[in-house]
Amino acid sequence: MGVVYKAYQETLRRHVALKVMTAGQFAGTEAVRRFMREAESAAQLRHPNIVPIMDSGEHEGRPYFTMAYIEGQTLDQALRSRSLDLAGAVAIVEKVAAAVAHAHAHGVIHRDLKPANILVDTNGEPHVTDFGLATQVEQASSLTRTGQVLGTPHYMSPEQAAGTSHQVDERTDVYSLGATLYEILAGQPPFSEDTETSVILQVLQRDPQPPRRHNPAAPRDLEIICLKAMAKEKQRRYETAEALRQDLARYLRGEPILARPSSITYRVGKRIRRHKEVAVIAGLIALVLVVGFVVRELRRSHPAWNLVLSDDFERAHIGPGYRVDAGEWKLLDGGLVGAGTGHVSISLAEPFRGNVEIEFDATVLKGSGKNEIAVFIDGDRDFTGYYFGFGGDNQMTALDRANLEVRLVRSPPVEIGRVYRIVVTRLSNLVEMSADGEKLASFVDPFPLSPAEISRVRLATYDGILRVDNLRVLQERVPALLAATAPGDRFYERGEYEAAAEEYHRIVRDHAGTAMGGEALFKAGLCSMSLGRYDDALARFREVADSSADQYYKSMARLNTATALRLKGELDDAFQRLQEIARSATDADERYRVARELYTLAESFGHLHHTSALRQVLRLIVELFPESPVAERAALTLAGECPPDDASRQKELEAFLLSYPRIGKTRRIALYALAITSMKLGDTERALRACETMEREFRGVNVRFVLDGISARGLVLATAGRSEDALATRAQLSEILIGDTLPARLARDLEVLVHQLKGEEAEALRTMESSLAGQDPREHPYDFLELALLFQERGQAARYESILHSVRTAPGEAGRVASLLLGTISPEAFYDDLSIEASVQRRYLWAYNLMRNDLDAAVKSGFLNLEAPLTPALCRAIIFARQHGILPAALYNAS
Repeated sequence: MGVVYKAYQETLRRHVALKVMTAGQFAGTEAVRRFMREAESAAQLRHPNIVPIMDSGEHEGRPYFTMAYIEGQTLDQALRSRSLDLAGAVAIVEKVAAAVAHAHAHGVIHRDLKPANILVDTNGEPHVTDFGLATQVEQASSLTRTGQVLGTPHYMSPEQAAGTSHQVDERTDVYSLGATLYEILAGQPPFSEDTETSVILQVLQRDPQPPRRHNPAAPRDLEIICLKAMAKEKQRRYETAEALRQDLARYLRGEPILARPSSITYRVGKRIRRHKEVAVIAGLIALVLVVGFVVRELRRSHPAWNLVLSDDFERAHIGPGYRVDAGEWKLLDGGLVGAGTGHVSISLAEPFRGNVEIEFDATVLKGSGKNEIAVFIDGDRDFTGYYFGFGGDNQMTALDRANLEVRLVRSPPVEIGRVYRIVVTRLSNLVEMSADGEKLASFVDPFPLSPAEISRVRLATYDGILRVDNLRVLQERVPALLAATAPGDRFYERGEYEAAAEEYHRIVRDHAGTAMGGEALFKAGLCSMSLGRYDDALARFREVADSSADQYYKSMARLNTATALRLKGELDDAFQRLQEIARSATDADERYRVARELYTLAESFGHLHHTSALRQVLRLIVELFPESPVAERAALTLAGECPPDDASRQKELEAFLLSYPRIGKTRRIALYALAITSMKLGDTERALRACETMEREFRGVNVRFVLDGISARGLVLATAGRSEDALATRAQLSEILIGDTLPARLARDLEVLVHQLKGEEAEALRTMESSLAGQDPREHPYDFLELALLFQERGQAARYESILHSVRTAPGEAGRVASLLLGTISPEAFYDDLSIEASVQRRYLWAYNLMRNDLDAAVKSGFLNLEAPLTPALCRAIIFARQHGILPAALYNAS
């Protein structure tokens, strides 16, 4: 709901924690009331172990309040870092229980107690915070409705999980304290299922395993206290938080505790009551069979997996089960090792359709230039499916969907030589990556990629050396009891969308008015989307809103309504729909999906040069989703593409670099954009500083980006007429990525540019032509396209056309570039082809139109407004623009 800043209160000369509502003026009445309820609830409380509220108010439509600033860490962080011993952690829970008892005495129930909401200061004292879900004991809150599930699933009581708000009382917080104690004892939450839905089901259906099953060293008395606090039935828990505190204090003093373990009779009776059908059988067969039935039923409540591939690499040769895609791969000391520059990847020969889990031990070895552990689940072509990258962007984990980043979260750096157990999962529309049991990133795909087509598994790194061992691939086992949608789901997984839709429509008919019918209605909409029937998809998704579908499917249907409108070309309607969703979205995952879809919509507006709409969408992202990495990218686009002139752009880019200091791909683009803009303004020194900053900041992080900085510096120097200084950078280029062809190609391109700018066109052509002697144009198409343009400039039309004809057969977008330059496809068709990268479109539309002396069309190509990368072609375009008095930003002055 809010973002918390460390702020300085000037009047009293002290730091405070300032919480500001994220949605601000766009928030609904209920969201504002809930936000302010947090301040109201905590403001009533005066206790040394509760973070005090100091002030509240509203600024420019944004509600806020201030709290005492606590220097330290959360209990969650302390447990993960193992900086607390058992006695110290239990003492913290005892003090927290005292604070919670104080809150209960003042009529406040917290409802979201968990390690992340307990701050531990530098003296080891705990402080309870985040009363965002707190409610009053004496009055029914209009903010909570029956059936509304509020809280954090791993620490949520059964009555919360069931959505029965009228049953929430002090014992609800007692349960959450017990769940926190459980994590201290067992080293993990009570229920460790992968999805929130699975956790909630386990909270409702199962008792947690005794903590000593996970940690035999846990004291027996603490296990008894923990399980009593977490009893499913409220009447069996501690009656109050104070009673729990007293038992914890007895344990800490070495005195006998009052809690006692549940009797065998009670435990057996509870299972029989939960499974009434078993009670009938219990009188006829042995108890062991009853218990066996219960266990079997519980296992059906979450996905089960079959092991379909296992490889420990204890052999001499890789074998036919793998296909090397890039880099050098071999078996070494019982492991699979891949090494190289650029992409280093190997594919499993067998496709894995449907739900799949990939597990393996991964080690980045010494000598790597970029410490990345990556997994792809692709189609026949690379980057068409899901990418999971741990450490690929400097202490970040990224998830991509069809080569579009959909999740970017901070994670620990990948350590050289450390063995990580990597697990990547695709389960229906959930994609997730974890390392050593810790979830790194997950994304719920509103429109999942076809499981029939996206089934090739690739293991990879980049500019590095990766060792893989103990590889396991698992696929979901068909459950004994199939859900009603299972037949349709199986058709969908195989890409048989017509058959799947028929099955879903049958369920909609037979189960009208039920949650199952609503789920089938949503899935029928997905089938229509996959078939390109956007009107039908819109109708289905809109029907979901009025159905009895679970809230999850209603939320996804709302978002997919906007996606269908965008794909249909109704961009304004899509924006209006997304604005409505953005203002009400509170769940973190939903907020990320909305922000990502808004940015995709912004790209659509940008492609059509609807600049005013582009700005409007980008500003909305920055304002409503400041916590999301998508906001960083939106802010860069605002700074780099939307200012009315280059001077404004330079100023905005410098402000962006100060506001967004994270070292990653976005910052690289911003530095490129600043260098390019400064060059257009004739500000060579500022352009050079941007290049040098790129070199400096990415050393030890990403060797390719260091190379980019050095190359860009050489190009800036050449453009400024400092040829000797420019050519001197070639030595630095050759020192990086030894064995890779990229440094030599960058040095060649720099030399060609220097010759061109000195008027030595014949030398430029000779340098380029000799470097490509014996090369296949289909393997290096863009180098040959530039060679063709050099021949064209020299008036050698026959050589120009000959090269274009040879490139025309190259796969991908290069062949279409050649067709454009040959005149066999129109510039309009080339521009409208969204499968061609925007930077490629801009560069060759610029060249195409200049060859035809159409200066206006060349400017409208947008090449001069490119943010990144800096290339020799762009350097020459900048010089051309200066000589002809072209204002590159003219394109962005029109809407």
